[in-house]
Amino acid sequence: MLKCVNRGRGKSYIGCRVRENGPYGHSEKWTIILGVDSAGRRWMRFKKVAGTTAVVLDALIRRVMGSLPSPLVAPGHYGPAGQQRVFLWDNLTSHHSVLVMNSVYAAGHRVVARPPYRPCDGPIEYLFNQLQRELTACPYKIKNDADLQREVSRIVMNLGGFNATFAHCGY
Repeated sequence: MLKCVNRGRGKSYIGCRVRENGPYGHSEKWTIILGVDSAGRRWMRFKKVAGTTAVVLDALIRRVMGSLPSPLVAPGHYGPAGQQRVFLWDNLTSHHSVLVMNSVYAAGHRVVARPPYRPCDGPIEYLFNQLQRELTACPYKIKNDADLQREVSRIVMNLGGFNATFAHCGY
């Protein structure tokens, strides 16, 4: 019986042999917060922390909204100054905090929560899948934290198919 399923040796492609030891444990947690729109704009926060908080998510949401034109011309009126955006996310607790919701609504945008257990309805899930697939394909490039951050940034900047992904999900 196995006492520990964490591997102590390297990763490789099927059929290839690894001949060197490496830091291949699972003791460190990384969190990525990724925002995309159908036009291909993307916002990311990738840090070596376990999970996220409402304060961290609110900071990213404010950064996203700061790069968008405001839809409010006067309180309660929408006009040509900008377009009301819809923020679509799952039911993570930090997504529905009062802090985050107030930031979105005060800026004139709105929030749509995906139904629970329906990842197929979320375009971001397909983009996370692309990210995971790309990371899995390049284990030999990642030897330390800086390499991981560089590769994740490169992959996120090269993600594509936003219009198709949003259309596939019905948006």
